[in-house]
Amino acid sequence: EAAERLAVEQPEAFATLSRVPATFMKEHHARERPVSMRYRRPHIATTPDGSVSACFWSPPFEGPLQVPIQDVEPYYRAYAAFDQLIERRVDER
Repeated sequence: EAAERLAVEQPEAFATLSRVPATFMKEHHARERPVSMRYRRPHIATTPDGSVSACFWSPPFEGPLQVPIQDVEPYYRAYAAFDQLIERRVDER
């Protein structure tokens, strides 16, 4: 629901978070079998018609942003907008 709301309220932020890949990572080196997982994908996945099919939002597991320099500022603006929208939704409950 938050991603759909972002699409309506801030379409540029929605487009950015649908295009620019975030880095997600889980590091578990203290385990008996250590694990290091890293992957990159946009926060919002869409279907060919532009509908939201999935949302990937997990700030504790985000790693360093690895994108072209021209995507850095738009990404962080969009990220902040989406975060504020999510927090607003939490406060409304």
